[in-house]
Amino acid sequence: MDFTDGHRIPFDTTGHRDHSWGTRDWTAIQHWKWFEGQSGPDMAVHFFEILCEGKRHLRGYIYKDGLMAEVNSLEVDFEHKGDLRHTSMDVTVGDLAGRQVRVRGQTFALNPFQANPTTVLNQTGMAVEFDGVDGVGWLEMCWPKAYLDYMASRNK
Repeated sequence: MDFTDGHRIPFDTTGHRDHSWGTRDWTAIQHWKWFEGQSGPDMAVHFFEILCEGKRHLRGYIYKDGLMAEVNSLEVDFEHKGDLRHTSMDVTVGDLAGRQVRVRGQTFALNPFQANPTTVLNQTGMAVEFDGVDGVGWLEMCWPKAYLDYMASRNK
């Protein structure tokens, strides 16, 4: 990375670039799961499952063996506290190349971010395994605040 003052910071790594385009209608979102993780330069998985207007939308990719392909299947199981703060996940992700990756994660940090008065994003850093290979990841689950409040009171 070069700065205008001539200062240079060299780095050699991989990463995921997230971006948001414009404003969101937070109240219209019923739920989402957003995950990005990697294990070195040879394995990365990203998925985004959103439920909105009664429809399920799935996007993402698997990067493995030098090939990136679009996600086309997702099975998610997660453990959580009564207020839906997730503590672990066990996911099987499939892609259009016919591959599957099992992603297992343990939460080590969680921040409930209230994006607006009606919506909470439970954001977590996770220690992750991709088909048994150690890595790192970030899992975010979006919930209506009223639903989280209800689940927390129900599960006391």
